[in-house]
Amino acid sequence: MDELRTIYDELPDFLEK
Repeated sequence: MDELRTIYDELPDFLEK
């Protein structure tokens, strides 16, 4: 489940907007 971690890593950028 490393892909989930990668998506979560780029999620903050989307949540910040």
